[in-house]
Amino acid sequence: MSLIIGFLQRLGNKIHRTFKKSLVRDTLWLLVSKFVGIFIQTASFILVARSLGAENFGIFVGVSALGAIVLPFAVLGSGDILIQFVSRDRSRFSEYWGKTLVTVFTSSTIIIILLVLFAKLFILKSVPIVVLILILTADILGITLTFHVTAKAFMAVDMIKESAFVRLMLAITKFLAAVMMASMFSNPDIMVWSSLYFISTIVASFGSILFVCKILGKPTFSSLKFNDELVQGLYFAISESAGTINANIDKTMLVSLATAEVAGIYAAAYRAIDVSSIPIFSMLGATYAKFFQHGVSGIKGSLSFAKRLLPSVILYGVIATVGVLVFAPFVPYILGQEYEGTVEILRWLAPIPLFIGLQYMAADALTGAGLQRSRSIVQTGAAVLNVGLNLILIPLYSWKGAIWATLSSETFKLIFLWIIVYVIYKQQAKRSGEP
Repeated sequence: MSLIIGFLQRLGNKIHRTFKKSLVRDTLWLLVSKFVGIFIQTASFILVARSLGAENFGIFVGVSALGAIVLPFAVLGSGDILIQFVSRDRSRFSEYWGKTLVTVFTSSTIIIILLVLFAKLFILKSVPIVVLILILTADILGITLTFHVTAKAFMAVDMIKESAFVRLMLAITKFLAAVMMASMFSNPDIMVWSSLYFISTIVASFGSILFVCKILGKPTFSSLKFNDELVQGLYFAISESAGTINANIDKTMLVSLATAEVAGIYAAAYRAIDVSSIPIFSMLGATYAKFFQHGVSGIKGSLSFAKRLLPSVILYGVIATVGVLVFAPFVPYILGQEYEGTVEILRWLAPIPLFIGLQYMAADALTGAGLQRSRSIVQTGAAVLNVGLNLILIPLYSWKGAIWATLSSETFKLIFLWIIVYVIYKQQAKRSGEP
């Protein structure tokens, strides 16, 4: 009995020490908030998909995906730059908080106007212009202010709990909008949902700004000299936009080159993949600022940190892949038989969570070491490959063509990110005289 008690005490002490570690604690905060958020988002997704039907849902996803592609240029990497500088010097928060807000509001306004005109004239001609304005404003300005600005402001000072709360706030307001649509409208159309979506997103985004100002301090605008930061921010924007193209361009192109119904079914399957990737992104969010801290010494430091995370990333990636394969047949029972085509799509896309985890370990190692340009080049190349393959394959093979394009570009990105990490590591080791 004493041996058992002693073992339990040692186990308890080990668990206690583990949970006291900031990385574990931060990851758990993000993970819990993500799972609460995903429960809310899944409920919202089901309500919206069932209420709108595949065609209207496909239109919404197509417009939203277009906004997601250009969204990084509304941020211009300002959230990442805020993390980079504030994580190393907390006293500079107000300065970079002000720069971030000015950047986002200025660039978002310009991008929304240009994108609405481009979409209406060229690729989404059948979508009402009011719908384009509402959805694109919500996605470009609203989501930027929450996910890419206020959440990262808290991450910069290691306030992960508050960062998680801000993201959760957005999920809650969207859920309330979905509930209102499902309960108050018997046959809602895309105009109804885009209006509710816009209101819910803007409320969450401006609420999150006030929250940051109350907890961390107000922005200062006395020194708005950006110097080389705009160039660095542009690399962040290119990288993020390229990543978003890989994840979203197929949905927009399916609306344009196939049908809105096919796009809706494909988007529903991809949403399930996004859900399965949440634990990976939770860990990535908790460790992002730490890559900059380890990367002060160059790629050696950030790569060493990435290696410590790799076993967990690989383990979860395998579990997620198996989970998607097992879960796939049940999706039509949840969303309705209209979405029966999601089963085969999910089986094809099942490895994506593993690919994402492995890619981000290499990509964040590059970013943390100040090598964002190299990361941007690879991700841009993958995006160009994705678009080119979609243009060729979607007219011939519909959603199967979109899948083949996605898997090809994700594989390209995975291989070349790690090749660049290896080459730069060897170059730096040679210069420092290491073997």
